[in-house]
Amino acid sequence: MEQIRHPQNATRHGEEVFRGARKIVGISLAKNARWFFSWCQRDIRKLFPSERVLLWYELLALSLLASRTRQDLLAPELTEKERKVWEWATRWAEEFRAPPKNQMYRDWWEAIQNLHEEIRVCLWDVADRGRTRIRLNNNVEVEIMPDGIRPMFAPTLGSSFRWRDLINISQGALLRFVQTVQHFAGRIHRCPRCRMIFLASRRDQRSCSVNCRMAVVMQHRRERIRQENRSKKVPRVLGENHSLSRKGKSN
Repeated sequence: MEQIRHPQNATRHGEEVFRGARKIVGISLAKNARWFFSWCQRDIRKLFPSERVLLWYELLALSLLASRTRQDLLAPELTEKERKVWEWATRWAEEFRAPPKNQMYRDWWEAIQNLHEEIRVCLWDVADRGRTRIRLNNNVEVEIMPDGIRPMFAPTLGSSFRWRDLINISQGALLRFVQTVQHFAGRIHRCPRCRMIFLASRRDQRSCSVNCRMAVVMQHRRERIRQENRSKKVPRVLGENHSLSRKGKSN
């Protein structure tokens, strides 16, 4: 029998994977935002099977962060409910390090790619237009605006709805993305020079770095000088040119 199948070893392995994945994605919303920015600008189709499994663990870590309260975010250990999810997810995903040729694996990877595309499109909309919409499930849709988010619930949910009621592995990662965008509303921009999405330290920051900012400033300065030079050119007068040309011909 494999060592990972023993209950104690499975629990220990799940907690180690949790700590490793949480270290990569971070605990704070700022680190989560940078993880989302980096992930959305990658081509995940080129990942090796083992890298796909690690990505799955990172998405699962984000999902659990979305379900935790602010007081429990720093807790290094998994709760009993979280431990059951991790033991199942790690034991199941370990089989995909050598991808089987079955429909289950294709559906699993296709779901991750669809989640990647959905978050990527939403992030670009937020960076370019300052607003977007995300459907978390059939009952909940969230509108992200520069001043925050506006959840729209289906009438069947009633007044007892809680955000944590949405949590599963894919929707949890999507919910963590919504929490991140809500916290940094108005500070997610796309650099006009390198086109990279970045988290601005100030609301009026429009470039991702000093080099890009100086390049944009120099470009605007050259355009202004070019326009000023065009305006200084003396337009030719048709009457004077016509008379000069007639004098030349007569001589």
